[in-house]
Amino acid sequence: MNLEPRPAISTNQAAEFQSPFFSYSAPPNAWEYAPPLPAPNCFLGAAGDAGGRVHIAGGGDSMYVGAKVYTACWHLGPHSTSWSAGPALLRPRCGLALARGGGGGDRLYALGGYGGGQIYHATVEVWDMGHGANEGRGWSAAAAAAPMAGGPRTGLGAGWGPDGALYAVGGSPDGLRGLKTAEKYDPREGKWHMISQLHEERGYCAAVFGFSGQLYAMGGTHMDTVSRSVEVYDPRNDTWSIADDLGNCLTDFSAVAFLNHHHAAAVVL
Repeated sequence: MNLEPRPAISTNQAAEFQSPFFSYSAPPNAWEYAPPLPAPNCFLGAAGDAGGRVHIAGGGDSMYVGAKVYTACWHLGPHSTSWSAGPALLRPRCGLALARGGGGGDRLYALGGYGGGQIYHATVEVWDMGHGANEGRGWSAAAAAAPMAGGPRTGLGAGWGPDGALYAVGGSPDGLRGLKTAEKYDPREGKWHMISQLHEERGYCAAVFGFSGQLYAMGGTHMDTVSRSVEVYDPRNDTWSIADDLGNCLTDFSAVAFLNHHHAAAVVL
């Protein structure tokens, strides 16, 4: 494994980035090709909304420090045959977390990420999709959350909790070290609060709220170690507990929770 600082973990083999995109349907419990991304990209942020649209933002052309980092934002409707351009991010961000919630669920939040050169972001941007780009309004920093209290980082996980707060966990400040950092943002207060730390350092991890109202932090990396462990956070008592391991050691991945015929399920990507 190459241990030079980088915006995201990699193997020691060169990677060729492509633009395929896949969608999952349940039923029939199958993956299928969806319209390809507008351009090859890696370590972009992605989130869905209540209308079935998928939003992507940021990313880069390489997994290493010095990569060209993007501001582009695109969305794909449930029956669309191509991606449509959305408003560009205010700052280039690779390895960012993208989360939908707040404002009736009509807002996208872009958190952290690698900004090119030696830049790592602690800042947060928000796009109020209820005032779409057609009305001349796009991503905003002034109306967004304050910078994350845990400092600049890339490869973090994020999700909205049942308490209406946005949670951010893990990440890496330099592309190499993982963090135990965990915090939450209450949009009613407009500021971040630190919560109990993770048990394990997790850069390039995945995070998702389950239907029990608990936050799952999975996998990730620290230095040259990739994790398969899972921790569960209970917002009611501010505690992390250890859950069953993943089947494999994973990093640079995403997790999604959904209902399948009234049964809770999850997909790890």
